[in-house]
Amino acid sequence: MIVSDYNIFIIIVVMFQQPSKVKISKVSIKNIKGTSATKEGLILACSSGVPCEGVEISNVELTYDGAPAIATCSNVKPTISGKAPACTDPSVKKE
Repeated sequence: MIVSDYNIFIIIVVMFQQPSKVKISKVSIKNIKGTSATKEGLILACSSGVPCEGVEISNVELTYDGAPAIATCSNVKPTISGKAPACTDPSVKKE
């Protein structure tokens, strides 16, 4: 997990160019409040070969340019509780 700077929060669980064989599980992202440098304040990008499991997002309040930041999630279905952005899959095109 990467958390950068005091005012900028971008969280990346794992991201690879090719499917990884590394299993990521039991990750909790809790009680984060601040400002993101990008509209995607929370990025969870897990391997397509071994999707992340047991990921929990709780009480995450991030803003970007005065509006709530969004969360993108690839190959993971996190449990969301409290105030936190809903995950969107960047590979699914909006109509």
